[in-house]
Amino acid sequence: MTLAFIFQQHAEIETSVHEQLAQENTVLLARGTKDSNRLHKSWTKSRFCRDVTKALSGEQIGASEDRPPSSDEDSEVDTEDATLLQMTPKAQSQHSVLALRDYLDEC
Repeated sequence: MTLAFIFQQHAEIETSVHEQLAQENTVLLARGTKDSNRLHKSWTKSRFCRDVTKALSGEQIGASEDRPPSSDEDSEVDTEDATLLQMTPKAQSQHSVLALRDYLDEC
């Protein structure tokens, strides 16, 4: 349902995801690579992922629990993920969709 909502709101994201899936060596289908691991970590640290997990477990979702990772959770990957802030909105959206896809694969 979430992907349908995203695709409905931003048709260019669906096109981008489709193009990624058509590629032979896409991070969307990779497992255990540096890029796929980074994408997965970025997804699991996202507020949306945490809220989906809470919703599925019946917990209340609230904005008051939003917090950045503590310094002991920081790693080299976190620093690299900071480049998302420098990406164009289209690249950020594409990255978010890729992360969502990895999460849905785990379910």
